[in-house]
Amino acid sequence: MLLDDTEIAERIEWSVPKRYRSCRFSTFDVYTKTLIQKMAAIEKLIADRRGVFLFGAPGVGKTHLAVSALAEYIRMGATYQFVGATDYVHTVQAAFGNPKEIVRELVGNNVVVIDDLGAEKGTEAARSSLFYLIDQLYGAGRRVIVTSNQTPKELHTFEPRIMSRLSEMCGLVELVAEDFRIRAAGQRQKLIQPRSAASETVN
Repeated sequence: MLLDDTEIAERIEWSVPKRYRSCRFSTFDVYTKTLIQKMAAIEKLIADRRGVFLFGAPGVGKTHLAVSALAEYIRMGATYQFVGATDYVHTVQAAFGNPKEIVRELVGNNVVVIDDLGAEKGTEAARSSLFYLIDQLYGAGRRVIVTSNQTPKELHTFEPRIMSRLSEMCGLVELVAEDFRIRAAGQRQKLIQPRSAASETVN
């Protein structure tokens, strides 16, 4: 039985960062034909029970779409975990470099979201801990939803074993769009300017 929107919201509440908890496909700003096509491609990957690797510049909506995809898997009853790549690496470092217990908990879920892969410092320890996570998810046949500012080629340079596995586990979707934060700031500025001009006229 599929879960309804209220049940999905309740499940997302406890693990997804607050800023992204309300992100859904229905709330994504598809203001170009290309974005419409990309969102449709992501929805098809989820319908086919596949993982998704979303890459592109900062601010194009990768995490929004990752959480939207996660919401659909939750609707199907999947257990899940959301983890930032940098947070994961820091957690492993705090555990004296031993990722086994941390990864065992993550692999216990049907779906794992790994946000901002490649943002962590490219040290040997970071590469090793991230490879261990991806390899364990790969071996267990788990689905992953990954976001990254880096291209597949750049991630392959960072750690070819990670990108090799993700290429099999996921459909690769590149997002090309304006930085929505900058676009929103520009729209706010346009709203402010007329009021400022009017104020100057009155004075």
